[in-house]
Amino acid sequence: SRLASASQGVSRWHALLDAVRLPRVRWVAAIALGLLMVIGFQYHRARERQAKGEQVKAQLLLALRITAEKLQFAQAKVLDISAARQTEMLHEDGAFPSSSGLLN
Repeated sequence: SRLASASQGVSRWHALLDAVRLPRVRWVAAIALGLLMVIGFQYHRARERQAKGEQVKAQLLLALRITAEKLQFAQAKVLDISAARQTEMLHEDGAFPSSSGLLN
């Protein structure tokens, strides 16, 4: 019984090898392997593009955040200068008495 099942396993193996030896099966296997390689390569390239896009997005967001901070700083400076000039002009026009005028 054991010998018969071992013999059956070997004969199945030989039948499989005989099937692979057929030219048509070889071509089908080669084409399937080629397709799998192309699909794998395309998938890898798509993942690389996605990773690069995410990296570029992160760099862009950082640049925008830095730009926004610099613009806020510049706006604060402009507002400070504008307020100082308005105060200066009001003092020159006499709208506010100068500190030296109060002492006299």
